[in-house]
Amino acid sequence: MKKTFLMFFTLFAVITAAMPIAAEGFNISGRVLFCTDGVIHVILTDQEKSAVPFEGVKMLTIKPLPSDFACGYIDYEFKDVPAGAYGISCFQDIDGNGRLTSSLFGPSEPWGMSWSEKRIMNPEFKDYSFAVDRDLDVSDIILYQ
Repeated sequence: MKKTFLMFFTLFAVITAAMPIAAEGFNISGRVLFCTDGVIHVILTDQEKSAVPFEGVKMLTIKPLPSDFACGYIDYEFKDVPAGAYGISCFQDIDGNGRLTSSLFGPSEPWGMSWSEKRIMNPEFKDYSFAVDRDLDVSDIILYQ
């Protein structure tokens, strides 16, 4: 009896250890609307990382395909995002330097955010953040120049 129990317990432990662990997070997806050529950077940020513009906890770099230009948008998805408050910022790197280029009057490349209200310069995290407690489809983010 002890031997049977021990064999059953060992088999159960081996099978359980081999099983993949379920993801703890959520998926955030959406669409970025654009109208020019250049790599699009989509940045997921939290309150802490939002202190530095266009820094984040996760970042996607997407090169639009010719078929994307016909539509005028690209789709994105952040996977396995823990519950919390987040915001999304985007920019299109037209000059290829890997960062949002600015001039004396503000950004000189197209940029946008997950706005809850109208677009403003130098937004605070609360202006573009949202709660993540389930899978989300964020409203369209429009890149303005």
